[in-house]
Amino acid sequence: MIEYKKPYFLDHSFKYIEDAIGCSNGSGDGIYTERCETWIKNKLGVKHLKMTTSCTHALELALQVIELNKGDEVILPSYTYPSTANAVLLAGGQVVFSEVESKHLTLDPTKLESKITSNTKAIIVVHYGGICCKMDEIMSLAKKHHLVVIEDGAQSFLSQYKGRYAGTLGDFACLSFHGTKDVVAGEAGALLFHDDKYITNVNIFRQKGTNQASYKTGLVDFYEWKSKGSSYAPSDFLMAILLGQLELSQEIIECNQKIFENYEKHFKNNDYIGLQNYSRKSEFGLHNGHLFYLIFWQVEQASAFIKYMADENIQVLTHFVPLYESEMGRTLMGDTQPFEFEKNMGRRLVRLPVHPLLDENQQKQVLFVADSFLRRLI
Repeated sequence: MIEYKKPYFLDHSFKYIEDAIGCSNGSGDGIYTERCETWIKNKLGVKHLKMTTSCTHALELALQVIELNKGDEVILPSYTYPSTANAVLLAGGQVVFSEVESKHLTLDPTKLESKITSNTKAIIVVHYGGICCKMDEIMSLAKKHHLVVIEDGAQSFLSQYKGRYAGTLGDFACLSFHGTKDVVAGEAGALLFHDDKYITNVNIFRQKGTNQASYKTGLVDFYEWKSKGSSYAPSDFLMAILLGQLELSQEIIECNQKIFENYEKHFKNNDYIGLQNYSRKSEFGLHNGHLFYLIFWQVEQASAFIKYMADENIQVLTHFVPLYESEMGRTLMGDTQPFEFEKNMGRRLVRLPVHPLLDENQQKQVLFVADSFLRRLI
C-alpha cells in the first residue's frame, strides 16, 4: 500500500526520548519543551512562542487572551477544520464565515471587507495546504478596521510569504505537530505572538489559570489561582520526539516540495476534463508542500477515483466538509447556502500521497494510476 502520509525517521528522536525518560517525569515545560521553543523561535524569528498540546489548543489560547466580549464576531474561512470555529465559540465569540478563493482555497481578501461590522474583533486566516493567504491585503484591512489577525498555520510550518515565515505575519499564529502533519510529535502545537502585553495572560491561561510560570522563574515565592485557564503544556516526552523531527525538518520539507512539483508538472501537462482544479505552487514564496489535492467537478467522480486508487493499493483521502455545510454550521447559519464555490468541497476534493518516504517509483505509480482513471472521464 502506498500510504497517504508516513512520519519521517522517528527513530532519530530515540536518543532524546531516552534522555527525557531518564531525567524527568515527562510533565510539561521541561527541558525538551524549552529546547523546542528555542529552536522554533530562532528558525522563524518570532519574539514569543509557547508550546501547546495541540494546534487546537493554541487557537483556543489565542482566542481566550484577546478577551472576546458577548457579541464579538470573528471572521474565518468557510473551508477550514472545525477547530478554527470551535475556538471562537469556546471563547464566547460569534463565528462569521467568509469565502475562499478558487486557486489556493485560502481566505479571499476581496470578499472579506463586506463581512466586517462594528462587532468584528478578529480575523482567522488559514494557510490551507501550506500555501499562505494573501497577507498584505488581509493585514491592510485588519489595520484599517483595528482587528486582530490570527494565523491558523496547522498545515504551514516552514512555508513562506514574501521572505517571511508563516506564523510571523499576523498578531498570533498557531502551529501543528500532529501525527498527520510533516514535522510531528504525535500530538503538539505552538502559539506564536509578538506583543509583550499578552505574555502574562498567555502564561496564566496555559497553566491552569495559575501564575506557575512566574513561580518557576523566581518572580514569586508561591503560585496561586489567578483566573480561568486550562492545561496546555505538552508532555516533555512528546517534545523529545519533536526535537528530533525539527532537526530533520528542512530535509522533510524539501522532499515534500519535490513531490509537489512533480505532481504539479504532471497535471499542468495534462488537461483532464473531470477536474475543476488541482494544487498549484504559491506565487508568494516557498511553501512546504504539505498536501496536493485534486478537485473533481462531481462528488461521484471523486468517490469513484478514491475506490479506483484503493483497488491499486494507493491511499488517497478527501478532506474536511466546509463548515457552513456541516451540522453545526447549519445550526449557526440556518439553511442559507451562500458559498457556491465551496459547495460539496469536502467530498469533491481528494488528496494524493505526499511524504518524504514516497520514492520516485511510487510517485510515478500514483500518477500512472491517476492518469488511467482520469482519461476515462468524459
